[in-house]
Amino acid sequence: MIRILLVQAALVAGLAGQGRPVFAWRLEQAQVEGSSIRATHGLLPLQVGNAPVFYGTGPGQCLLRSSSDAIASANGKMQSSQLPGHSLSVEAWVAIDMPQKWGGILGALEDNGEDERGWLLGFRDRKFCFALSSEKKRRLTYLTAASPFVLGRFYHVIGTYDGKRLRLYVDGQLAAETEDQQGPIFYADTHMFVAGAYQDRNEAYKMQGALQTLRVYDSALSARRIKAIFRKEGKNSPQAEGPTFTTVPKKTYPSLATLQPKINTAIDRGVQNILRQQNRDGSWSYSISTYRNGPTALAVYALAKSGLPPEHPSIQAALRFLAAKDPSKVYSFGCQLLALASVGTKTKEHREWARRLTTKLISLESRTEPGGWAYPSGAVDLSNTQFAALGFFGAAQLGIPVETEIWRRMAKKTILHQPFLKASGQRGRKGGTRSEEQMGGYTYFAGGRTYPESGSMTTAGLCVLALADRLCPGGLGGRALRALHPSKRQALRWLDENFTVSTNPGYPSTTYYYLYGVERVGALLGLEEIGGTPWYRAGAQWLIGRQSDDGAWGRFDETCFGLLFLTRATAPVTGLATRKPEVWTSKGDVLLAATGRVNCMMWVAGFDEKVDVDDLRIRQVQYLLNGQPIAAVIGDPEQAWTSESFLASHRFATAGLRKLSAIVELDDGSRLRSAVLEIRADHDVERWMQGNLEQMANDHMANNLLDQASVKIGASSSAEDHAARAALDGLHATAWLCAAKAKDPKLTLEWSKSVRANRIVLFPVNSNMLNAGHYDQVQRVAVTINRRRTEVNCPEDALAATVIDLGRTRAIRSVEIQILQREAGTKHPGLAGFSEVALQLSGKKR
Repeated sequence: MIRILLVQAALVAGLAGQGRPVFAWRLEQAQVEGSSIRATHGLLPLQVGNAPVFYGTGPGQCLLRSSSDAIASANGKMQSSQLPGHSLSVEAWVAIDMPQKWGGILGALEDNGEDERGWLLGFRDRKFCFALSSEKKRRLTYLTAASPFVLGRFYHVIGTYDGKRLRLYVDGQLAAETEDQQGPIFYADTHMFVAGAYQDRNEAYKMQGALQTLRVYDSALSARRIKAIFRKEGKNSPQAEGPTFTTVPKKTYPSLATLQPKINTAIDRGVQNILRQQNRDGSWSYSISTYRNGPTALAVYALAKSGLPPEHPSIQAALRFLAAKDPSKVYSFGCQLLALASVGTKTKEHREWARRLTTKLISLESRTEPGGWAYPSGAVDLSNTQFAALGFFGAAQLGIPVETEIWRRMAKKTILHQPFLKASGQRGRKGGTRSEEQMGGYTYFAGGRTYPESGSMTTAGLCVLALADRLCPGGLGGRALRALHPSKRQALRWLDENFTVSTNPGYPSTTYYYLYGVERVGALLGLEEIGGTPWYRAGAQWLIGRQSDDGAWGRFDETCFGLLFLTRATAPVTGLATRKPEVWTSKGDVLLAATGRVNCMMWVAGFDEKVDVDDLRIRQVQYLLNGQPIAAVIGDPEQAWTSESFLASHRFATAGLRKLSAIVELDDGSRLRSAVLEIRADHDVERWMQGNLEQMANDHMANNLLDQASVKIGASSSAEDHAARAALDGLHATAWLCAAKAKDPKLTLEWSKSVRANRIVLFPVNSNMLNAGHYDQVQRVAVTINRRRTEVNCPEDALAATVIDLGRTRAIRSVEIQILQREAGTKHPGLAGFSEVALQLSGKKR
């Protein structure tokens, strides 16, 4: 017993030995003296101005800070010798009501170009941070928490530095650490020592929120001491009556009626971007070497949800590509079943195809971790498991059920991905007081190994549980449900507390993937708001603001996820219900209107107010494209104009900027002109893909007597990752490319047994609308067949195949293709080659 008491006494002495604060303030009414708050440790009063405003009473009282309040200054010209020199802890009980790019809680710093000194406990947007500059580095390191804070909620935040390592703690838990700094703290001669603001000599950004306690130590507090302070003082944490302490109004978002036209335009532009990336064989290139079917299936799903009908040639070409070979990856199975369900073709052949895929997907369930799916190789993870669940969701829409026992195992396995439960401390979803109920997000691997909780995995887990609950007509059973519903509530609390649309909480690099998860959770659980935010309007507004000029959101897959969010892909209706075409109108005497970036309709929308239209008699309206006539509509000069539109149409042959104008010829011989209307025409993707489908049907593209196993293929030079064999892999997404600026590069094919053929087809490396012209365009080739050489001109169209008709069927043992002439590409000049080389026997199949 004596030994135990001695150990306990030593621990207490150790904690006390970490030192009392050098400076400390309790920000309550009882500490006010005139225009300042006296310190509880140290001799520095905190200047807060006249009549500071406090909230609450007793131990839970706090000082309110708004954008109109004076900056709270402990010393406007603090000598650096008065500040901790070798080690430091900065502590605050704080609530932030308004996110800021540069937010300060307590600090003495300079951050001006190359001059970076001192330290700051603060926040960046909605994440707490701790910044410090040491003598060795002489640059500030901003250590930032991974998870965002909730506006209007009190937190205990501490930054520590022991001369070797920076640490940031939030509510008693280590939030971030680094060894990026070493040695004494690097100070200026004097600093502005301020609270509730980010301030240096040329910047001042006031915090909006509430402060309760501030402390500065000249030592680095231990994790145990920090946790003890949090537990002891947390019971006095104030609670705002509304969403924030300083009554910051809840962020508002435009109504759906206001957003819808912009949403429709964003969907249209996103669809065009995806279509322009489709290769001539119906595939999409993104990650195709790893996932043959996945990207194409994801594109079909996004396009179908965006309103493209099943008979659209892009959908048909993609389905033809997918049908040629079953997927092997779990992601691809899930996407393909969703795609088949979204296309809506429920023929017997279509359903049998989906049934086969479902059976294969079921067979990939992990034997060592039942209810989970992997790539299928490697460890089980929640991301693959959710795509298995989404695949089963697609199968269910096609009338293909999955056994309840499988869903039970999936639900049980998903719950194992929720290891980090803690008290939520948040108000209930429908208001009320704070509860001590637990919350916890889901993690990529079970048990939380390797990766933390994240928004994308929390929405993935909620998706699996919601589908398991929904797709079992007889129910999962009592035991499964008893575990499912508490886990779902805990995950929703975590999502409420961490919700944002601008980043994936906990794992910021996958924001678009996370947003698609938010859409699924919102639809499957029938939520209008998450974390008090109207998730669809907030997400739509964010996506609209981040769409690039070419219609993309980042990578190909991110563009697909953006479309699936905007179209509410999981919900029974999409964002397309009220879509309207873009209409452009020019000024001038004639008001010219037009719509359509491929098939353009143009008309007279009216006349300028200075034109007398009381007796306007029109003989003819002539439309001009880039100054040249393209259409004329005859009028009736016997009748005065009332509201006739003189509608005409024109199909743009190529993409690019087009200038439309109109001339109205009047009966008296005079003319009225419109101003020039500029329209950026799109590629006619539909017409191009329809032509590719027809070529496939006529064996022009689908039939190839060559394959990698039967032919020896080589090249005089090859660019990195573009070897000769890529010209025979059956994928137009890959290609043989010569080394940069190689002179007259050659591709050679030889086989031991002759092949009978009457046609050679060379498909250009430019395989889709988006990369047309990016690589060198081959203009002339020399083709040597069995040592007989022929020179051939290639088509002017950068996407067109070069068809070499041999005239008669010949026995071929070798072919050499030499590039003689080419035009430099716009993005990859010097690189030239072919996506595929086909040897065909016209009219016959293998």
